Amino acid sequence: FVESFVSDLEGKANGVVEISGNINAPQLDGKLELEGLGLLVNYLNTNYTIPISEVLVQEDLIAMDHAWVFDSKGDSASLTAQVFHDNFSDISYDIFLQAYNFLGLNTELIDNDQYYGTANATGDINIGGYAGHTISDVVVATDPNT
Repeated sequence: FVESFVSDLEGKANGVVEISGNINAPQLDGKLELEGLGLLVNYLNTNYTIPISEVLVQEDLIAMDHAWVFDSKGDSASLTAQVFHDNFSDISYDIFLQAYNFLGLNTELIDNDQYYGTANATGDINIGGYAGHTISDVVVATDPNT
């Protein structure tokens, strides 16, 4: 699932997640610390890093609150993300970024002939949805070098 959106995934995860219940309905409770997370968002052709962040893992939720994300230029955004699930089925998600001169697009004509180029933006980006349905609410202003 993730492979269709991101690639070049790297980093470390350390922590404790307690698993109880049964195999069909596991009960999860714990926290993970991500360190040195890096990835490429394929559709945007943008590389991002999260140097360090805590991930909350619960029975029906995986969440990250106010993690600092850096683009390939070193500019930042504050990320809050939640993935909701019912025993890892019926997955939905909500991703919110507060971006500051953040690289949001880095494509060429060969990547997508509908729109392409470099876009740097400051503002709020909210992307949410579930299987086959994505809703984006983007309120940003373009920045220099766009």
